Amino acid sequence: MRHNRGMTALSTVLVVSAVLLSLLITVTYLSVGEAQSGLADFKSQSRLALLDGCAEDILQKIHDNPVLVGAINRPEGTCTIAANPPGTGPTNWDLTISTDAADFPRKLRVTFTRGETAITNITWQEI
Repeated sequence: MRHNRGMTALSTVLVVSAVLLSLLITVTYLSVGEAQSGLADFKSQSRLALLDGCAEDILQKIHDNPVLVGAINRPEGTCTIAANPPGTGPTNWDLTISTDAADFPRKLRVTFTRGETAITNITWQEI
């Protein structure tokens, strides 16, 4: 009789341990997945913020002097600026601004009109 109780207790401990281990592994994998998803979202949003900053910088540069600059360096990274089609300006501008980041590359298309004293009709959208 004692032998059967010991075997039952050992079997119960093994089954409970296996269930707890499988729950622990599942929770660990879910946590790692959530962390990776959060990091990807953070990087993606930071690239978009970089593009917004570059768009504002290029608008200011073209407002001051209507010459297209090929790249803008910011503390967060570098943006490349290209005209659509090449030779756009000096009044109506259509630009593509992109990041050089291998992970999470992003692009913006910015269109605007440069007048004598102001830049108007500004639109930008992610492409």
